[in-house]
Amino acid sequence: MPKVHNKWTNEEIQLVFKYLPAFGKNFEMYTQVINRPKNQIKSFYYNHLQRMRSQEKRNAEAQDIVFLSSSLANLMHLVSVAE
Repeated sequence: MPKVHNKWTNEEIQLVFKYLPAFGKNFEMYTQVINRPKNQIKSFYYNHLQRMRSQEKRNAEAQDIVFLSSSLANLMHLVSVAE
């Protein structure tokens, strides 16, 4: 039997994040408020969390680049003023 891939609705996603502080990794609890099997909720949790962490890492790296560029520009300005 082929797998049925039902896209998660915005409401379901919001419910996961709404109950995340209370339920944590207790995926059985999510089944009480989201009409999906525990294994789908668990998969969504780990897949989405992995994407979020990856995005946070990219954002942090981008912020580091902006900070370094800004620092370099300030340093170059100070050097030019001192000359």
